[in-house]
Amino acid sequence: MRLLILSSPGVFNDYVVINLLKNFDDVLTIQEDQNYRQVLKRNFRRKNQSFGSKINRLFFYVYYFLFLKRKAEKLFIEKLGFTGKLEPDYKFININDPQALRAAEEFSPDLILVFGTSLLRKKWFQLGIPIVNSHLGIIPRYRGWMSWFWAVLEENFDSVGISIHYVTRIADGGDLILQDRVDIFGLEKIDVPHLLFAVTGLVNKNIAGAVDKIQRSGKAGLDFETYGYDKKYPHYFEPGITDYFKFVSLARKLNRQR
Repeated sequence: MRLLILSSPGVFNDYVVINLLKNFDDVLTIQEDQNYRQVLKRNFRRKNQSFGSKINRLFFYVYYFLFLKRKAEKLFIEKLGFTGKLEPDYKFININDPQALRAAEEFSPDLILVFGTSLLRKKWFQLGIPIVNSHLGIIPRYRGWMSWFWAVLEENFDSVGISIHYVTRIADGGDLILQDRVDIFGLEKIDVPHLLFAVTGLVNKNIAGAVDKIQRSGKAGLDFETYGYDKKYPHYFEPGITDYFKFVSLARKLNRQR
């Protein structure tokens, strides 16, 4: 099977992709090399959100990238000895760049795997190839960014996990391939770094099996407009710093109870 992997940079995605490269021979990797400035611009362009809400998220962004993300990355070194960095075949600032699409067409993959990129535009679906996303959350209840964070904060502890699903127009709304869950009370510590480490481990554990399941099913790519999700569930965005303080307070309580 010829695999095309679309990913964003970072230890979490690199760990999964590098392990995939060990299991599959015919793979092309394209990385969306977004910088933090672009991510912040995207946050401030969102409509129907107050300026105060955007500032709240900005403070969380800063704290996450300066401290939480680094602590999570340190776990990969300490627990797995992982110090690798993916050297992709192509890099583009935007995954929807026409040159990225051209590279995909020339490679002619059987399956496209997505790890943490921006939303794909309709042109990707016109390739007629199944596109599969690894979402760090249990769909349909938790769609969006840091879904595992919101599941813990809302005390839906059985909804902390990952969903590997087909990609369609609605973010995290395509047909499900498989899911797996984290037993948060079995973690060494309930906090953001250990949860990030755990959900990344679940993707790594399940992605090769998902590819095999797709291959055996012989399923063709879904139509861009085909999706299945319950509209009563919201699409989650990044937490604000005040949400993080609430998360920390709850996590301390949970850690004491164990």
